[in-house]
Order: sequence, then structure tokens, then C-alpha cells
Amino acid sequence: MNSNDFSFGQGRIVACIWDFDKTLSPDYTQSALFEEYGLDLEKFWTEVNLLPDIYKVRGVRVAEDNIWQNHLLTYIRAGLFPGLSNKKLREIGKHVRFFDGLPDFFSKIKNFVTETYSKYNISLEHYIVSS
Repeated sequence: MNSNDFSFGQGRIVACIWDFDKTLSPDYTQSALFEEYGLDLEKFWTEVNLLPDIYKVRGVRVAEDNIWQNHLLTYIRAGLFPGLSNKKLREIGKHVRFFDGLPDFFSKIKNFVTETYSKYNISLEHYIVSS
């Protein structure tokens, strides 16, 4: 078998799909936000972890994977993030920590795949999927 045995037409894309929290960053997504406002992230997660049982007693089923988002809205409605806006979130986002080597790794591995497998017309794309 050689490279002529493969016909990829328009090319093939290999997708790497990443979670963010504790995968690309040693922190949770919300860490920089809570640090900016001097809030206790551990307390927030303790509260989040108690919520499914609280809702269950009330007869309400919740999606446990993203219940934290509703609880974050509770913090916002309570005024714990004064002046929060998209602009402010972008500023705070500049302080998000990544594991060593990131985000440079994404372009390096993408270029490696493109160069190494160019005769097969294969490319690599990265996607971050996180609630």
C-alpha cells in the first residue's frame, strides 16, 4: 500500500475536540472571574454541588453538568459581579491560565500534521467544547 492507494478528494479534516477545565487549564473556566471580583470559587462549587439535592426535594430534575451556569446567574443577579460586561469578560479572559505549552501547541501540532501528511491532503482542526 502506498500514498496512491488513498484518494481523499477535497481533503480530510481530523478534528481534535478538547474540554477546557482541568484539560487545557489547571483551573476552572470561572477562576479568573472569581479572582477578579475577590470571590471564593470553592464556596461557589460547594453550593453548586448541593443544588441537585435541593432541587430534587422540590421535585425538580436538573442537568447536573451545567447547573453551575444557573448558579452563576444567581451570583450575577445578587450583584456580586458589578460592572460585568462582555468587554470586562474579554479583559478577564486575558488572565486565564493554560497548562505549559498551550496555546502554542495547537498551531505546532496543526502545522506538523499539515506538513507530514500533505500528500494525503489531511489537515487538523482544534475545537474547544465546554459548557
